[in-house]
Amino acid sequence: MFNRYAPCLILIDEWVAYARQLHEVNDLPGGSFDTHFTFAQTLSESAKNANQTLLVVSISASDNEIGGDRGKAALSRLKNAIGRVESPWRPASADESFEIVRRRLFQPITEENGFIARDAIIRAFAEMYQNQSQEFP
Repeated sequence: MFNRYAPCLILIDEWVAYARQLHEVNDLPGGSFDTHFTFAQTLSESAKNANQTLLVVSISASDNEIGGDRGKAALSRLKNAIGRVESPWRPASADESFEIVRRRLFQPITEENGFIARDAIIRAFAEMYQNQSQEFP
């Protein structure tokens, strides 16, 4: 699926905060604590094996944000699940982050149709943000 719809960028923030809530609950639509980390492992391995796909997962460096024993267990499981394929990097500046994503996901535009499509997408996003400004910071 990633190759078919490439380029793909998957951003996951606060994964530990979400996962720590799954302890001892087995009837959630998203699955149990255990199945959640099976998904994390499958997702990370699939992203690694796909072309033009980047999985970015932020993991808190602060013990306060991890959230007690459940958070520590979630962090441990998450690191184990995605640690097999991870390529950690230090926090990047805003300019560096943009360049990293651009280089990994996008090819240079060389044909006129590419520029037309790019501009149409930019206009659509700008209109969406303007029309729904209360929804976006």
